[in-house]
Amino acid sequence: AQECRLGRSSSLYIYSDQGSHEPLARVDRAAPGEADEVLYYHTDVNGAPEEMTDGGGNIVWEAGYQVWGNLTHEKETRPVQQNL
Repeated sequence: AQECRLGRSSSLYIYSDQGSHEPLARVDRAAPGEADEVLYYHTDVNGAPEEMTDGGGNIVWEAGYQVWGNLTHEKETRPVQQNL
């Protein structure tokens, strides 16, 4: 797990295994007292994020890559930062 803070908000990144770079989920907290939001990563065979879904299974972010990892497209269905 890795935690990132920006002002009053924070994000906790959860990975598949210790020492792994393959993300499983991210827990966002906007401000103290607000409900956490869990976003789930869906990765390709190399562990690169291809989709991010919310708790209801709705796709909030998606991307595609070329063979060597160059981004071919990126789409958000609502404002969400995907920085991995």
